[in-house]
Amino acid sequence: MKKAQGEAIAMLLAVMIVSSVFAAFAISTASSGEVSGEVKTNLAPTIEYITDEGSTYRNYTGYINATKHRYTWEGDTLKLKVRVTDGNGVGDIKTVELYIDDISRTCEVTNTTIDNTSAYYTLTYIVQNRSLLHGEYSPKVKVTDTNGNYTDTGTEIDKVWFNPAVSICITGSVNYLPGDPGNITQATEAINSTDDGSAIYGSDRNVCIPPINGTCYHDDERTDYNWTMRVKNAAEGNVFLELKISGTDMTGDHNGGIIPVSNQHFYMNSTKSQKKDDILSSAETKIAEMKPNENMYFDFYLKYPAVPKDTYSGEISFMATAI
Repeated sequence: MKKAQGEAIAMLLAVMIVSSVFAAFAISTASSGEVSGEVKTNLAPTIEYITDEGSTYRNYTGYINATKHRYTWEGDTLKLKVRVTDGNGVGDIKTVELYIDDISRTCEVTNTTIDNTSAYYTLTYIVQNRSLLHGEYSPKVKVTDTNGNYTDTGTEIDKVWFNPAVSICITGSVNYLPGDPGNITQATEAINSTDDGSAIYGSDRNVCIPPINGTCYHDDERTDYNWTMRVKNAAEGNVFLELKISGTDMTGDHNGGIIPVSNQHFYMNSTKSQKKDDILSSAETKIAEMKPNENMYFDFYLKYPAVPKDTYSGEISFMATAI
């Protein structure tokens, strides 16, 4: 009797255990309907740089390789076009932003849908003033989706110099000793303190100026020569400059005589092997394109017309604009 009762209890426990296992499976299946159904995953967006067509900055080519670089000033336009893709659909794209110097920049953003998951975005940025943006940076475009996932990309614009200071450094001055009519007089040298009292040297100087009497004034130096003046492209950002020169008529200090500016010649040599021999003019005249950090050396000559002997003075001006 006890044995029969024991077997009955064991069988009942077995039934209960099996029932519990089935119940667990039933509960698990019922509570995991999301897993067994369609899985919805939030995918991170991707971004592809397309073009900078429509930008108004200037281009220059680096010296190490042919990589294109840019420089730009306040009021210029930086216009970038990118393609943004999001596997969850274009509606999942929340923001597309322009970053310069790791700062989000306010700009106009427009988009054109390509298909259900992709769209073109155009970011148009007007360059701010120097106090707000100055230096060399690589612009980035950042895209963020509605779930906070984001990615950013550099562009094919390796570097942009924003609001570079464009300047030239001029050292020296021009003075002429008194001369007789027909004399050709070379300008005397005056070294500025910026040269620490050292001479301004160039090389390979060979100039010929036709004087009034028809005999060529020939001055030939094949060794290092002490020049009258130096001009240097000291602009930031590897900016190429267009260099112009002009002069004024020279006036006698005591008797009021006039020597026309056209009686003044200049001879130029450069560290980049540019040479020029020409007549000064009152009009701004382009004489060279100056590469970054290029030095140009100048000599000046005066052809004395029939004027009273005196100390004559005038001005020579250099102007530089970015190319």
